[in-house]
Amino acid sequence: ARLKADASMNVTGAAAGSISDSESDTALRLGLGASYGMGDNLDMRAMVRYMPVDFGSTADNLTQVSLGVTYKF
Repeated sequence: ARLKADASMNVTGAAAGSISDSESDTALRLGLGASYGMGDNLDMRAMVRYMPVDFGSTADNLTQVSLGVTYKF
């Protein structure tokens, strides 16, 4: 997976200025999901994704949980 992080900060007043940083990297992404059919046209799904990242002192990993319903025409 491709990962991009952007950060910026603007300071007003006596010490006015701005700071910004941008970083891109390639990282491993792991995922697990399941889908359950509730009839001919309706499915429920759940998915969990995990990605070890390094956002400095902010975060060491990213975990995403997704739930959804799919209707097929």
